Amino acid sequence: MDSFVVAQILSAVAAVIFISSIQFKDKRHIIYFFIASTLIAMSALALMGARSGLMMNFVTLLPTLYIYRQGKHRRRLKPATAWVFWALLLVGWLAVYSGPVDILALIGSSIYVFSLFQRHENNIRGMLVVNQIAWVSYNLVIGLYTGAFFGVCFIVSDIVAIKRYHKHRRWHRRSTHHWWK
Repeated sequence: MDSFVVAQILSAVAAVIFISSIQFKDKRHIIYFFIASTLIAMSALALMGARSGLMMNFVTLLPTLYIYRQGKHRRRLKPATAWVFWALLLVGWLAVYSGPVDILALIGSSIYVFSLFQRHENNIRGMLVVNQIAWVSYNLVIGLYTGAFFGVCFIVSDIVAIKRYHKHRRWHRRSTHHWWK
C-alpha cells in the first residue's frame, strides 16, 4: 500500500474520532478525543508531506494538554494564556511556512486555540465550524481528500450538536432565575 492510501485511511480514522468528540457534552471528553484524533491526523499529514499542517497540529496539542491539566485541577483558565499559545502557533508556522496554502492551516489552528478558552461548549463548537472550513480547504489543496470529506461531516455534526445543546440550554435558562451565568 502506498503512502497516499495509508494517509487517506489514517485521515478517515482521525476524522471519525474527531467527529464523535463533538457529540459529548463534557469539555473533558471533547479534549480526550481531540488528542487521539490529532495524533492520528499528524501521521496522515506526515505521510502527505504537509509540514505546516503537521506543525500546526503538533502545536495545538500543547494548549489542549494545558486545558486538560487545568480542568483536572479545577483551575480557572486565564484568557491571556490563549495569546501565549497563539504566539507559539505563529512561531511554529513561520518555521515551516512554504507557501500561501499554509495560511489556511494557521487560520484553522488559531481558531482552535481560541476555542479552547471558551467557557461554554457551544461556543467551542461554533468556533470549530469555522476552524473546519479552513482545514477542509487546506486538506483539499494538499490532496488529503478523506480529511476534507470528514471535515464537512464534522461541520454537519457540529451544527447538530449546537442545536441539540442550545435547545437544552434554552430550557435550562427558563427553569432558573440566574440565566445570565
